[in-house]
Amino acid sequence: SYFWGLLTTIPAMTFFFVRTETEFYDGYRDFFGGITEGKARYSDLSQKKAEMRECLTRGAGDLVKVQGWITFAVLFFTPELLEPFHMKPEWASALRMGALGAFFLCHSQFTVMILYYYEAYLDAFLSCFLMFAINLALCHLTLSWGESWHGIGLVVGSLVAIVFAVWRLSIRLEAL
Repeated sequence: SYFWGLLTTIPAMTFFFVRTETEFYDGYRDFFGGITEGKARYSDLSQKKAEMRECLTRGAGDLVKVQGWITFAVLFFTPELLEPFHMKPEWASALRMGALGAFFLCHSQFTVMILYYYEAYLDAFLSCFLMFAINLALCHLTLSWGESWHGIGLVVGSLVAIVFAVWRLSIRLEAL
């Protein structure tokens, strides 16, 4: 059931890759193309920078909406979702934790992908490593606490990774 929770990211990540990343790339290409060609005025570059930031803000907000509704539906309708698959009611907490972890994982992946655009490979790596290390530590720690705690490592690890990646991305965007 934890696996099913992770599958909830498919619609939101598809939305991100089809719409947001494509729109962001156009602004990114125009911004850096203006610099490398040396023909863009400072005011044009400032406008392109603002457009990239607006696209990222809008994309993150849309991702929160899409994944948020899916996560809310899974959390609220867990018993109804388990029934058709003949899953045990004890698996409800794993499905809920998987869906909640998927919510944060989806946003972490969004931010890491944007860090790659800015060639912030170390920041992207550290974000992923934080998620991995925290997930591993909490999985090991909570393994004996019972099934209701399974998945808390992904939730906390992804949340910390998002905070770190957004912080590093905001620094990158300011430095443009």
